Amino acid sequence: MRTTVQSIIGLVALLTLCSSGNAQDISMRYGFVGKHEDHALFVIDEGAPLKSGVRVKLNFEYPAGAWLYVCYLSSNGIYSLLFTSIAYRDISSLSLTSAQDTDAESVYGSLGWLTLDQNTGTETFFLIASVERLQVFEKLISNYDRANGKSRKRFAKRISQALENLPSQLAEAPNIQFVKRLEKPVIGGATFRELTDDGLSEHSLSHEATGTHIIHVAFTIDHQ
Repeated sequence: MRTTVQSIIGLVALLTLCSSGNAQDISMRYGFVGKHEDHALFVIDEGAPLKSGVRVKLNFEYPAGAWLYVCYLSSNGIYSLLFTSIAYRDISSLSLTSAQDTDAESVYGSLGWLTLDQNTGTETFFLIASVERLQVFEKLISNYDRANGKSRKRFAKRISQALENLPSQLAEAPNIQFVKRLEKPVIGGATFRELTDDGLSEHSLSHEATGTHIIHVAFTIDHQ
């Protein structure tokens, strides 16, 4: 009996070790930077109220070799895939930033400046970093872009459902993740040094998310 118990304990320990060994940690840093009419920069926090006309810039940094997606849901309910790393899998041809090289462990990029229009409401940005390609999600977005009328509304519902349960698209993806605001913003891209007096740059990263296999963050702006 004692031998049997010891064998079971050993087997459980082995399975636990194998499971933790298979888990792939992944992390990304990101930051939403705003610009007032007087060109003063500020960090945008989750759920921050912003007026029409304010300029917004999303910066991100993710592991080289990972899959990154930035999906946007506008205040009038329209989905857009603003960025995907598919076109930048070969880092040697990456043109997002001059700070990268072929030996880089991470990739820095930006969407550039966006201006909030007159359509007020909740603006939602979904940032997704994954160790595996999300082909089901990519196909949903593609079908949505080609659809019209009621068909497009159906695909919009499917996209919403997919965003709520992204880990299910992976073969093995424990849904464990942590998101935190950095104590002070850091500068993305090694060559960027333009700082304001308070240490802020248009290339700043203010948040960090870590997890296993996949990270999915929903960042909202209260567009007033």
